[in-house]
Amino acid sequence: MWRPRRLGAAGAALCLATLAAPPRADAEPSRGVDLEWRAPPGCPDEAWARTAIDAYLGQRAHESFKPIAVRVEITAAPGGRWRAALSVGGGANGSRTFEGATCSRVGDAAVLVVALMLDPVEVVAQMEPRVEAPRGAPPVAEEPRVVERPDATRIELAVQAAGDAGSLPEPTLGAGLGAGLRSGRLSMELDLLAWVPRRAFGGPTPSSGGEIRLYTASLRGCWGSMRGLGLVLAPCARAEGGISSGTGFGIAEPASSQNFWGAAFLGFLIRQASVQRLGAWLAIEGGGPFARPNYVIEEFGTVFRAAPVLGRVSLGLAWSFP
Repeated sequence: MWRPRRLGAAGAALCLATLAAPPRADAEPSRGVDLEWRAPPGCPDEAWARTAIDAYLGQRAHESFKPIAVRVEITAAPGGRWRAALSVGGGANGSRTFEGATCSRVGDAAVLVVALMLDPVEVVAQMEPRVEAPRGAPPVAEEPRVVERPDATRIELAVQAAGDAGSLPEPTLGAGLGAGLRSGRLSMELDLLAWVPRRAFGGPTPSSGGEIRLYTASLRGCWGSMRGLGLVLAPCARAEGGISSGTGFGIAEPASSQNFWGAAFLGFLIRQASVQRLGAWLAIEGGGPFARPNYVIEEFGTVFRAAPVLGRVSLGLAWSFP
């Protein structure tokens, strides 16, 4: 079974210019066809030709065409070639003759010329989505994408939430802001955090004790040496300082005190490897305090002192620029 070959828009225009009769000034923009098709056995037949013409014309309704008589006759030519004689309206002025290597190619050309006479714009529209690049043609260049260098120096602003175990009487949560600088694999970040106060019970009665509060500032340095699965794993070291304060409760004369807090941490940070405006990171660290205030109630003793080993988990969302 023969199928019409899809030619490019340029080929369609060439066929129209060289094979179709010149349109009159008052010609209709598109016309139907009263087709008479003659071809030897083994060549495309009339049923195939009508189906091929319909395929070229897409969804166009036949009622929208004014009929025009077209006669196509395919015959053998000398040298093993094939010839198609196409006449329009039965007149000699509308006759065209062309040859091809095979009967099917001549038939393809004939139905294409007929379809172009009916509606050249629709034929080109049907063919263009199917156009393939010729073999050996250079690839179509894609629009350049802006890719930022991974070693570029970038400023980062972040919001973060954190969890702590050991710094206060009970595990607690904190939140704060951060600002940093990242250049290649090295990153430095300064953050400020406020922690939810916790109570330590102890004293002359079971309901007495002290409420402990903590506000910290820290500097973290990380070296992103391991990459995989779109993530960077960076070992980190962090030094932290701040203010720790305690206020007694449940006693006759509650007092408050405020002291310096200091701690050091080691851990690792996981962040997105891509250089984007917005990215998330996760830090897991362990450490110990080197300035550990001791809160006491007079005539009773220690109410709270931070644990010698601390654990921290932080989750941040960072904006980087430029």
